[in-house]
Amino acid sequence: SGFSGVVNVTDVASFTVADPSLLTKGTFNIAAGKSISLEPTAAKTLGAATLITAGTGKLVLNASASDKVVTVPSTSNITGVANIELTRGQLKITGANELSTSAVITTAASNSTLDIDASQSIATLTHSGAMDIASGVTLTQTGAAASVIAGTITGAGTYTFNDNTSAMAVTWGSDVSGFSGVVNVTDVASFTV
Repeated sequence: SGFSGVVNVTDVASFTVADPSLLTKGTFNIAAGKSISLEPTAAKTLGAATLITAGTGKLVLNASASDKVVTVPSTSNITGVANIELTRGQLKITGANELSTSAVITTAASNSTLDIDASQSIATLTHSGAMDIASGVTLTQTGAAASVIAGTITGAGTYTFNDNTSAMAVTWGSDVSGFSGVVNVTDVASFTV
């Protein structure tokens, strides 16, 4: 029936997983300053294991090529991951609210894609890669930290900036020529284009 215990990633800089579909059970605790790196060489679906980060601990997608997709379905359990870094590959979120509301997500230029196919609420996005927000889907950003949105955005969904503290400063420099959706700026300190 597979592993169902606890793995604490504390004394190794990076814990590498070549096949994310094998993370089906158990709990993986990622300590501050450490990471679990998903490094698939083919399309994979993340399993149902529980992934949790502490402090600056992070989940990294570093696939073998930019067209390799890791799908995060509703059966995945990454709501305990506060830091996600997309270095290379595509992270396709198909389960609603799979991302933590405190998630800080970073996408790298030209090699990474954040594909939002189900509504999510996150804290902060620093975006220089590609992002697609599907029709009928909303990505809501609520964190107070400054955010630079500089990559490309496509799709027909809704991107909402709503920081209840009115402290968020957004710098918007995205290529939105392929985006036919809606951008809502409802409660931020500044929004600079």
